[in-house]
Amino acid sequence: NNDEPVSLSTRKTEYFRYFKHIKDRIEESWIWWAPEAKGLNGKLKLQFTLLRDGRLKKLILLKSSGHGVLDDEAISAVTRASVSFSPFPLKLARKSLNIEGTFEYISERFFVRKYFFQF
Repeated sequence: NNDEPVSLSTRKTEYFRYFKHIKDRIEESWIWWAPEAKGLNGKLKLQFTLLRDGRLKKLILLKSSGHGVLDDEAISAVTRASVSFSPFPLKLARKSLNIEGTFEYISERFFVRKYFFQF
């Protein structure tokens, strides 16, 4: 089913290279340093829809981390990154893609680590 969401951490070969591109763009824009996040940990799940030309059509928070500041930064990172998403590769014969990704923040003594959590 073409509407089924695909995990950002999929190992399926038809998505792998394109999703690596998407993850790299998000990680570049996921610049995180906010004093109010000090000591916060959390994991959140987003779903976003891309159109064939790489444009972001929709973005929804599926599961909150429990901290608005963490949720907002992950949402902002995807939104900022989306301006540099490439169009789908030709072999991906789809009009749009629903993508799910889990974002994790782990607070350490002097900084907050962030990860794409593998499903």
